[in-house]
Amino acid sequence: MRVSGLLLVGLVAMFAVFFMLFSVDVFDDGISGRVTGVCNSFSVDSDVGFYSKGSSIVSGCVAASVSDFCVNPCVVGEYVNSNLVYFNCSNGCVDGACLQSASNPSLAQYCADRVGSQSIEDCDNQVDDDNDGLKDCDDNDCDGNPLCPVDPYCGDGTCNAGVEEDCNSCFSDCGGCTNLTGQWEQIGPGGGGWFRSVRFHPSNSNIVYLAGDANGGFWKSYDGGRTWNTRNTGLYNMHLEDIAVSENTVIVASRGGVYKSTDAGETWQYKWQSITGPLVRDGVDNPLGWIASVHISPKNPQLMLAGSGGHHPVWSHPSFLNVYRSTDSGETWGISNAGILESDKTDNVVFAFSSDPNNVNVVFMSTRKALYKSINAGVSWTKVWNNGAWFVAVDPKNSNTVFALKYMNEYSNTGPNVYKSSDGGLTWVLSSNGIADKVIGEEIHFDPLNTNNLYFSERMKDNIYKSTNGGQSWVSIGPSKGEFVSTSFDVLGGKLIKAPDMFVSFNDGQSWERTWATDMGNGYLKGTGAELLCVSHVAIHPTIPGKLYMVVYDSGLWESLDYGNTWKHLKDVQDTYTVKTRSDGTPYRCYSGSYMAFDKNNPDIIYLGMRDNELDDDGETSGVIIKSTDGGKTWNEVRGLPSERVIHNILTLKNGAIFAYTQWDGLYRSTDQGTTWNRVDNQNGHQLSGVVLPDPQNENILYETIMWTGLFKSTNGGDSGSWIKKADGIITNPVSMSIGSDGTIWILQAGGSAGVFKSTNGGDLFTKVFTLETDEEGFPGRNLVDYTSIVVDPKDPNTVYMASKDFYDGLVAKGVGVYVTRDGGATWRPMNDGLTQKFVKSLTIDPVSGTLYAGTYCHGVFRLNMNN
Repeated sequence: MRVSGLLLVGLVAMFAVFFMLFSVDVFDDGISGRVTGVCNSFSVDSDVGFYSKGSSIVSGCVAASVSDFCVNPCVVGEYVNSNLVYFNCSNGCVDGACLQSASNPSLAQYCADRVGSQSIEDCDNQVDDDNDGLKDCDDNDCDGNPLCPVDPYCGDGTCNAGVEEDCNSCFSDCGGCTNLTGQWEQIGPGGGGWFRSVRFHPSNSNIVYLAGDANGGFWKSYDGGRTWNTRNTGLYNMHLEDIAVSENTVIVASRGGVYKSTDAGETWQYKWQSITGPLVRDGVDNPLGWIASVHISPKNPQLMLAGSGGHHPVWSHPSFLNVYRSTDSGETWGISNAGILESDKTDNVVFAFSSDPNNVNVVFMSTRKALYKSINAGVSWTKVWNNGAWFVAVDPKNSNTVFALKYMNEYSNTGPNVYKSSDGGLTWVLSSNGIADKVIGEEIHFDPLNTNNLYFSERMKDNIYKSTNGGQSWVSIGPSKGEFVSTSFDVLGGKLIKAPDMFVSFNDGQSWERTWATDMGNGYLKGTGAELLCVSHVAIHPTIPGKLYMVVYDSGLWESLDYGNTWKHLKDVQDTYTVKTRSDGTPYRCYSGSYMAFDKNNPDIIYLGMRDNELDDDGETSGVIIKSTDGGKTWNEVRGLPSERVIHNILTLKNGAIFAYTQWDGLYRSTDQGTTWNRVDNQNGHQLSGVVLPDPQNENILYETIMWTGLFKSTNGGDSGSWIKKADGIITNPVSMSIGSDGTIWILQAGGSAGVFKSTNGGDLFTKVFTLETDEEGFPGRNLVDYTSIVVDPKDPNTVYMASKDFYDGLVAKGVGVYVTRDGGATWRPMNDGLTQKFVKSLTIDPVSGTLYAGTYCHGVFRLNMNN
């Protein structure tokens, strides 16, 4: 906007004293819309000009300078067409300026710009004059229209509500008038998964850093761990193992190298280069790129160390050990294995480093097989203990005093494992006074602000022990949950925080608070931002509004009664009803959820697929279906199913039939509520996973997709031998299917012909309507996008949502999250605002509320209200 022809400031005093009417100066033609308001004794109406109030009764007006108008904005009323209104600023005010309506901040912004010496926005110079982030556009005027008639933003991929000309004319950004301002909201209950490492900022205990595996990434807390914020910008490999901190410099160990932040964990840069070029980075194909531990020298932050391997016994597949060293703050790295025995390089992993804070040359390194020491800042190493060690800590007061936690298998039932050396690692003695039998410590730390205090975490029972006398005696300070999990923790000035169960103590362990969730009563929890749940499926209760179930990998089943605002863990499902027995008699639990379905005639009857994460006698994961007949209060195993494989899909029909798709063993059907089962598919193909769905108008017509095989159709209720292959050669590797209310079949396909396919004639003919980025890295047949889920809006068959997961090539993530079409597949756009994890496993629509739920691997559940 431009203001010109205004009288000088000096005239204002004359107007205020004599209340005389002068000639009127008006806004020039550059202004669109109307601005009204009052500052001090001056009122303004842009349709007429600037005026000064003559008295409490409107008796006349004089022109005023806009600069005086905004110098001291004390609003007492407002003139609109010579009528004094809004005496008490009933609609509120911003920066001392009265708002004409509750949604009109234009006058306040105008005054704030002038008082703050900011320029007014010029609408045609392609410059952000008023520093509000917009070029050639400003806030809405009192009529709700953009002040700038030209919209330069349509087509930039971002929907700016109130700035776009209108939602219909900018579908590419806003997707039509539906969900113009919609944003994904993370609603999971928090926790879950493996939070691999937690660390305080060394000089500010309010700032805490948290790293997770399983695509969790990085979180930051600004309030000592009470709430958390995802901070993954620039962090493409989000399977993290360890954190090292030096003031605002943070580095993390990932499955594909090292990432570095120089702004206290807000943003990240990939730092995995040698002097001659990139280092091995793909931890999936080459475990040398899987970094298990990182370290920044407290004496010289330019010196950094990294060790290869993975902590988790399932994920890590320990391999050849490497130590990497950087002397330029992580810009370049070199291998530093001198002195490490060849026998210690294989089937090994670096767990931790610890340095003498007063001598940069002294560094200890704990590995699975042995403890090593360097006296030249990591250039070379000497074995000082033949035992492996989970962790090592150098006494900040005396580097000859070192504590190590002897490596012991977590199921060995041996311990304690806390050892102390008083001669720099030459000899070791057990330091176990006060430690309970069979306790295995995993991490050990001195409090850097009170080095008389020493702590270690207990692996088997998730507990913390403390010593105040140099390890002569120990006392448990809790809390203990009795879980068989790995435990990371940190301490700073008596504040303690521990993972993965996420508890914090602000009084040196006297009391503890849960930090991953807030207790909302009756067992229901609300997450605090640290989400690491891997969600397989979200199920909507068919008759109770707001009731949801979240089917979760590793933690079974969760229930919500309020559309996902709060959640309750139905732990009995995981602990009681899914215990199975191996051939050798040892019990094991199918504790991960896979899929849920309600009986079509009685929603109190629920079927839930559960799976084991460990291999059975045949080298495969096992699965089971459990059933509830009382709305989920109690459950029992469905024992008639011959297959004990993972359940990928469950379908119930109104005619009473139940279908279950099992991994490797194909499709089974029951007609007696799960008492007996028969295999009904053609028993062809790999049968790795599949989906079965009915025609919406005739449930005797069924469609079955089989991964790596194709699409099959039955017209007589799925009887064995009735399945006919459809679209042979076109649908070859389907991964997800959805059928609209109009009968249109939508299929997501992976592999060489990946994309979205559509059929409007019962599967006879399919057309590819959308495909995402394909291989550009030279991997034959390997797409950079892995598709996961597709769902049709039950109210509008032309609206379809498609999800994918991230593909990571070791350097850059290629995931796309969620895409939508609202015109039957003709055009598509991304809808990922607020979606902190683009690995979306499942999509579910509430048919009543229209809310879309995205289950992610592994940032919990996200919610998007499509009726905004």
